[in-house]
Amino acid sequence: MRQLIRLSVASAVLAMGLFAGSGAGAVPPAHEPSTPSGFGPIPAGQACAFAVDIELLSGDQGRIITFFDHHGHVTRVQGTARPSTWSITNNDTGKSYVFTLPAGKQTLTTLPDGTTHIEISGGAVGFQGPLDTPAGPFAFTNVGRLVLNVAPDNTGTLVTVTGHRFDLCAAVA
Repeated sequence: MRQLIRLSVASAVLAMGLFAGSGAGAVPPAHEPSTPSGFGPIPAGQACAFAVDIELLSGDQGRIITFFDHHGHVTRVQGTARPSTWSITNNDTGKSYVFTLPAGKQTLTTLPDGTTHIEISGGAVGFQGPLDTPAGPFAFTNVGRLVLNVAPDNTGTLVTVTGHRFDLCAAVA
C-alpha cells in the first residue's frame, strides 16, 4: 500500500519504528514537529490509471506525539497537520488541479498482528493501489473521518470513509 494519508502519517509510522526500542522506566511522550512533503511522482496504475505527481504546495505543518508504555515501547502516535494546499498533475497530459485541505488529526496504533490502525479526522489526501482493499487505482481527498489498516505486508484496507470525498483522478483525466 502506497497510500499513506498525509505525509505526517508517514512520519508517525517512522517514529513508531525509531522509538520501539527505547529503554525501560517511565517514558514521557515525545513531541516533535512533523515534516510535510508531497507524495511525488506515482506510476500509472498505482494512484490513477495514468502517471501522476501529487505535491504539497504549502502548509501541512504539525506535531507528532509518540506515547510509550512503561517498558519504552510505542503504544500510540498522534499527529496534527495545519491546513494545506496541494496539486495533482497528470504526467501524460500536463493537466493539473490545485486543492486545499483543512487541518487534520490522526491517531496510529499497532495491533497485536502488526497491523497499523490509522484514524484521521479533518482533511486527508491519499490513494489506493491495486493490492489494497478496495482495490485501486484511485486517488482522493476526504474531509471528515477516515479509518484504515495497513498490514505488515504494506497493503491497506479502507475501513471507513465518511464526509466529503473528491476524486482526484477525475479532476486531471
